Amino acid sequence: MDKLILVYYVDIGNLCPEDVDEYINKLIERNKNENMVQYFVPVRDQETRIDCINPKLLPEDEYEEVREVIERQKRAYNNNLKHLRSENSLNFTFDD
Repeated sequence: MDKLILVYYVDIGNLCPEDVDEYINKLIERNKNENMVQYFVPVRDQETRIDCINPKLLPEDEYEEVREVIERQKRAYNNNLKHLRSENSLNFTFDD
């Protein structure tokens, strides 16, 4: 199977605009995976989601593997997000 292409649409909520790049870069750093191509797109007023965008049609057996990879990535992403928010190591400012 070729490398998966995953797009993370990251809900930045009420994060101040000047903190968005640093926040996204921290997520990228924590979610690196050499076995796939990953893009992180900040969004507002949308739920965070991960989409698989592959340039080819997958046979059924590979499709199931892709679904499992996406689920693992979602769990890892959510875990990393919890750590970032609890640490607030970058001292992000959230607008109210």
